[in-house]
Amino acid sequence: MKQAQMFTDGQDLPLFSGTPQAVSAQVRGASTVKAKQSSFFKCSICSDTGRIKQGRKRLYCWCEAGDAARWNERTAQ
Repeated sequence: MKQAQMFTDGQDLPLFSGTPQAVSAQVRGASTVKAKQSSFFKCSICSDTGRIKQGRKRLYCWCEAGDAARWNERTAQ
């Protein structure tokens, strides 16, 4: 079988359709996820102070620093 008989006008394959193929280039090693900046604090919510402001209220954080601040407040009274 000759090639001319296999592919009569080339319309059956996208390679021979006459339209350019879509190609997406990806940069190797490039990440779409941004790295989080490291912090000196264990808790990023209260910055290891143990206290959080909510409007005029001052609340305790639920981290270890918040537990320690709550304990210090109770024993000081």
